Amino acid sequence: MYLFDTDPGIDDAVAFLLALGAGAEVAGFCTVAGNVPEPVAAANTAALLAAAGRDLPVHRGAPRPILRELETAQRVHGEDGLGGALPRVPAPEGGPRAVERLLAFTGTLVAIGPLTNVATAVLCDRGWPRRVPRLVVMGGALAAGGNMSAAAEFNFHCDPEAAEIVLAAGFPEVLLVPLDCRRDLSFGPQHRDRLRGMHSPLAALAERLLAGWHGRIAAGGVTIYDAVAWMAASHPDLFTWEDLHVRVDTARGLAYGASIADRRAAAPPPNVRVYAGVDAARYWEGFFASLA
Repeated sequence: MYLFDTDPGIDDAVAFLLALGAGAEVAGFCTVAGNVPEPVAAANTAALLAAAGRDLPVHRGAPRPILRELETAQRVHGEDGLGGALPRVPAPEGGPRAVERLLAFTGTLVAIGPLTNVATAVLCDRGWPRRVPRLVVMGGALAAGGNMSAAAEFNFHCDPEAAEIVLAAGFPEVLLVPLDCRRDLSFGPQHRDRLRGMHSPLAALAERLLAGWHGRIAAGGVTIYDAVAWMAASHPDLFTWEDLHVRVDTARGLAYGASIADRRAAAPPPNVRVYAGVDAARYWEGFFASLA
């Protein structure tokens, strides 16, 4: 059983389609402010589910980070967050329910947005992380450098305090997919051409979502980071992992939001398993099979 915590976002949307196309048992979606404001994230999730012909619960979540002001990524994903690929729909009604849903969940949690909802759940019940057997996080950057600052990746930069709380919370297994995966899993023109030739409804929807990134794909490719996180959640055997102790800088200096791995001999015990490599051929076969 899987539960998504998300801020769609084009790459979040592609991750959804992979999960739905693979027939995964998805319990629902919790939405959080990040790529877009939270009401837009909730509306986008509802629109994607409608387009995919699925009826799953959408649980509204945090409208802003724990301490800092919200900084969205609409310059990357478009004002609507989905590059204009889908008609706009209203956000599901109701106030924040995401934390309540998280605290009741005991399957694999796939967190592909800022970690505000997850951190809030941790603060509400310090024992809850031990009841979640696997947490998969798309966030951080170790060797790759950041995309929001020289050091910080967007999800962790959006809410550094939340990321630090979650990594220190004691989840039994945390699989961390940072920006470093871009060295191995760039979606390039050859992948776009394969997608165009598939003629399935989900593939057509994925192609529409990725159309806004056409120039970047043609210029050398993009990494669909949240799709990588979903594949790590559903097929962790495709990947190699390095056990590390990782913390997040919350000091509000140049490295605010940066993820830092402690590789010293005297480092504290590992708290995450970090992406270290992938069988790329099997990854892409699984990616396209899910959309077929």
